Amino acid sequence: GAFISAGLSRQQNRLRRWSALLFIAALARWLFSMELTQAEPSAEAGLAVGWLAGLILLAPVFRKTDFSWGWKKAREASRDREFRFHFAATFSVLLAIFLFSSADRFVANRWLGQSENNNIGFVPWGQFDAYQTAGLLGRALIWGTQPLLMIFLVRRERLERTTPALRRLFWVYLGILVAGAALLYLNATSLAHFFGGSDADLAVDYIPTFAVTMVPIGMLQGIAIFCLASRRYPECFILGASSLAYTLLLYLVGHSQVMLSYMFGGSLVALTLVLFVGVVRWGRKQP
Repeated sequence: GAFISAGLSRQQNRLRRWSALLFIAALARWLFSMELTQAEPSAEAGLAVGWLAGLILLAPVFRKTDFSWGWKKAREASRDREFRFHFAATFSVLLAIFLFSSADRFVANRWLGQSENNNIGFVPWGQFDAYQTAGLLGRALIWGTQPLLMIFLVRRERLERTTPALRRLFWVYLGILVAGAALLYLNATSLAHFFGGSDADLAVDYIPTFAVTMVPIGMLQGIAIFCLASRRYPECFILGASSLAYTLLLYLVGHSQVMLSYMFGGSLVALTLVLFVGVVRWGRKQP
């Protein structure tokens, strides 16, 4: 919804409307989540709130009455080689952002949501809930900074080169990411007791490590958006492939004691690989 709305708003030169829609969608999701997800079934209520936010962002689409024109343009674009490359790169980047930021949440069900070796099938749900609570606090760093990257994407993709103003915006993103991680690390105890409930003491052990781990993952998110906006397609595809390898790594060896260590190491290796490819390709273009 955000990507489509950004495209239409840019075409109509109404980027302020797009910024307002982002804010309204985020506010609506927050307010409705607090109210609707208190009752069961909470998962379905959360999904409905997500769809509501998406529909708000897609408001510019619903104002167009001639949908046949849009499908005709889409069919024409699908025959264009540049469009297919950009579509595949966009899918690869979004897949990478999703897996690097959330793959461990699903893998945690394999390692933390299973019964222990006893004859009563006891599952340590307290540890699982503490991990998820700490993980959501850590992921708030990368989810909360995504609007800056969306603004960077919309502005950068229209240009041939990255301007000093856009470089400053990217550095602002990295600065907020690191500062947020430092605040999360230093306030781990108070945040765990505020959000963790009965599992606060367990969450305290996870939060500082999550704060550190989200820094390379947040840097990967920023590099991914930069590569997509700059049409650096090889780096985009490497990011997607790296995210799949990262998920497989966590699935195979990411049990509770070493999950965060493998997350940090895996994301750091992926970041190094993408930067290495980018530097090599830049070097080949130099005289």
